Amino acid sequence: MSLSEYMDRYIEVKVTQGLAGVKKDKSANDEAFQRVIREVNTLTANVQCLKRQEESLRKHVKHVDKEQFLCNQAIEKQQKEFDANLDLWFTEINITKQLLYLHEESDAEESRISIQETCPDQWTEYQDSCYFLFKFDLAWTQGSYMCGLQGGYLASIESEVENDFIKSYLQTNAHGNSVWIGATDMMSRGVYRWVEDDDVVSFTNWGPGEPGGSEHCVEARAGYSYRWNDEYCSYKKYFLCERRKQAEHKQRTANRNQPVQSSSRGTIMPPRPCPDQWTQYQSSCYLLIEHDLDWIQANYMCGLQGGYLASIESEVENNFIKRYLRTNQGYSNNVWIGATDMRARGVYRWVEDDDVVSFTNWGPGEPGGSEHCVEARAGYSYRWNDDHCSYEKHFLCERRVESSIFG
Repeated sequence: MSLSEYMDRYIEVKVTQGLAGVKKDKSANDEAFQRVIREVNTLTANVQCLKRQEESLRKHVKHVDKEQFLCNQAIEKQQKEFDANLDLWFTEINITKQLLYLHEESDAEESRISIQETCPDQWTEYQDSCYFLFKFDLAWTQGSYMCGLQGGYLASIESEVENDFIKSYLQTNAHGNSVWIGATDMMSRGVYRWVEDDDVVSFTNWGPGEPGGSEHCVEARAGYSYRWNDEYCSYKKYFLCERRKQAEHKQRTANRNQPVQSSSRGTIMPPRPCPDQWTQYQSSCYLLIEHDLDWIQANYMCGLQGGYLASIESEVENNFIKRYLRTNQGYSNNVWIGATDMRARGVYRWVEDDDVVSFTNWGPGEPGGSEHCVEARAGYSYRWNDDHCSYEKHFLCERRVESSIFG
């Protein structure tokens, strides 16, 4: 029996008992009868309230049951998703481990098979070093500086077998010219050291009666069959540079020998910074060489840096170069740039690409005379002047900023 049914039954009994009492007791007054009626009304109201409460409870129970069901469903779904993700994570971890293993194996294989040490183009390899003979004349300090620009130094000769190689190399290539090498006693008279590492010279190959006098720099003397002689450092001679071989990755497959192409995972990166000591402006790098060479030698040296004597093709570039030269050397030295009219008198071209010069910045009265190479003249606030190509001056090199592939 439900609660409401029980209360209906209870009221029925009470009403029956009350009416029966009234009938038996004829003397009962209207007040007692009214009291019974009030009690019945109160009980009836209570029963209605209880019924409403019961209905509300039923609805609440149904709502709670529904929410519990939905909650259980959500928990079950989350559990399934977590289990699926957990399986995926473990799969990814295993794949990552395999890729790392393959990468390590590839690196090890690369180091075993594909790394070799090489010399740059035009350099000659011997044991762990590369050698290059510069066939124009510079003072010892200038030669040492130029070797440094190539990533090397004036040659060190540290054994008889190395000396025999260099003697043979010079006899073949120097054409009877004496050649600066890297030994000097500038720091302490009579104590010769290699400029490469400041080590005291141990192996020697002096010519007859050498060293002697007040000279401080060492040449391989042609007249001594390239045995050594100490000489004045200011004298100008050919010079022999040396540098260590560099590690280079050898391509292992035919496909890897093909030019690199951009792909969905490979992009052209922004231009790389200029090499050390070079200054970037727009898409070019610039380097002022503060040693004096003639125009042809200067352009040759710029070429060894991967560049050329500077081209100046606009007013804004010209303004930059004026500031650059003024910042680095004030107004103390004239500077070779890359224009010349060697091919056709009065038709100036840039040595970089043989283009006819369009923008110009000539000084007063220039160009004129029989000169064929162009300088930025300090006395003209770095406006241009044509001069004799054989004159020796500082020079300005330019090279393009390179792009790189990143994948």
